[in-house]
Amino acid sequence: MIKIVKFENVPMKPGDNQMLMLDGNEPFTLTYSCFVDNPPGFRPCEACSDSVTIGSNQVHEIRCDPFFWQGKTGRIIVHITDGVGNSKSLSINVLSDNMSYPEHIAMSS
Repeated sequence: MIKIVKFENVPMKPGDNQMLMLDGNEPFTLTYSCFVDNPPGFRPCEACSDSVTIGSNQVHEIRCDPFFWQGKTGRIIVHITDGVGNSKSLSINVLSDNMSYPEHIAMSS
């Protein structure tokens, strides 16, 4: 079982960070996949080559790499696998650094 304790599914911009906290059958293994819109497809960033292991109620920081994402849009997929093999994926939209957040999303920089 994977329970998401803390995660705000809001778009990120280059340089933004977002917190993730999980509960359930630890340990949790996190892997990343980055998909850019133009040209469309999987484009691995530095974080895509590594996996991270965290425990229950441990805060993990998801980072939108400012150098990789500069001038690009797309999405970051966070793949989560728990200690017994259950899996879940989170998709985070990435806005270009020169785009504005939609008005209904309150974000602080």
